Amino acid sequence: RTIGMKHSDLMDVTDHLLGYVRGQEDTLKIKAKIDGKNRTVFNERERTHMVDVQALYLSAMKVRNYLALGAAALLLLTIPLVRRDRLRFYSKCCLWGFAIAGVCIGAAGTWAAVDFNGFWTTFHRLIFTNDLWLLDPRTDLLIRICPSSMFASMGLRIGARALLWMVGA
Repeated sequence: RTIGMKHSDLMDVTDHLLGYVRGQEDTLKIKAKIDGKNRTVFNERERTHMVDVQALYLSAMKVRNYLALGAAALLLLTIPLVRRDRLRFYSKCCLWGFAIAGVCIGAAGTWAAVDFNGFWTTFHRLIFTNDLWLLDPRTDLLIRICPSSMFASMGLRIGARALLWMVGA
């Protein structure tokens, strides 16, 4: 209701938006029925912001993939070099690495849980070089489709899964 679209249209727009962020769609110039009128869904400001979001997402996925490959290669290369008497040291180094990553994720998660708006604003100011992320729910549909509460919930789930994975590893 707050978006002014039928659920099925909203799901189509959301699928297109996610496809765009992942680099599977070329443009965000899409049309849908909003408040009973066929119109372009996202305005110029929203589309320009999403260009930045797409670049950030695709870069983050590359970094993730390179780090995973590097970690796997490092593990495979160093295991044969570890003598039995050094296995305990090697294991402690791995545990310390997980612990440091866990503390960083935990600190960011705690900040977001205590003051999500402060966390979100700081994140955007650090990551983006413009103010296109400052959207108005009265004029910008993107902020109604993707409100900050959605990102807070998503961040909580991602952080919890990462910590559970590290504890389980």
